[in-house]
Amino acid sequence: RRSQQIYYVATATPQALAETFQNRGTEIRGTFEEVTLDRLEREMYEDGRRSSIEDSLLERHNFTLNVQHDFQIAVDTTTASEGFIWLRRILAETRREFLIYYADDVGPDQITPEWIYAKRDSLTRKHLQGNVQGFVNIDYRRPLETEQISFLDRYGFESRGLWFMAVPAEGEDDLRPVGGGGPFINFTFYDQATDRVYMLDGSVYAPDFDKLNFIRHMEVMAHTFRTAEDIQASEDQLAASE
Repeated sequence: RRSQQIYYVATATPQALAETFQNRGTEIRGTFEEVTLDRLEREMYEDGRRSSIEDSLLERHNFTLNVQHDFQIAVDTTTASEGFIWLRRILAETRREFLIYYADDVGPDQITPEWIYAKRDSLTRKHLQGNVQGFVNIDYRRPLETEQISFLDRYGFESRGLWFMAVPAEGEDDLRPVGGGGPFINFTFYDQATDRVYMLDGSVYAPDFDKLNFIRHMEVMAHTFRTAEDIQASEDQLAASE
């Protein structure tokens, strides 16, 4: 009962009840989603966190997030103006990938759905490749959902869609699937304090399982993101209250 959210809605007529949900349905659904993600966060990290990875991210890149105990770093690379980190969790029958990309030379006005899709495809084509052939790409044969949001009080976009393993189709501009795929969720946003654009992207491969909770795990992980400036501000606020 502690992890549940309940609404009592009292109206005089069925029509008024319907109007209430039409007018406030998005708000109500949002609170249910918050409760669900809070519960998942407690469950995800009850077995511990990879503090060494979290500390490394903070030291090398000036940000961090909560990392589950069985995630590993596959790639951690930087250039003069950008960085890329690939975290992965590989179990016997499932796989979860979490990508973090940031750029110091991209402004908030450059963030568009098209830029997000192109950047994601370029990163996965370079880093997420199959053992034999192929690379991860957004599956444009299926609908993509992208909306402008406030992500942790920052201007950004949330994108949801499907990915698949693909190779270039011979003599064609499109791609040919070669097996494997699943859902992904992507948060791309601008952090004014550091003047950086960040992309946080979680994807799931779990062919024999319900993927809803797995993709929610990726969403929870993304929402634990914090910069060094965020951490310092929280510490200053705590010190001022004592």
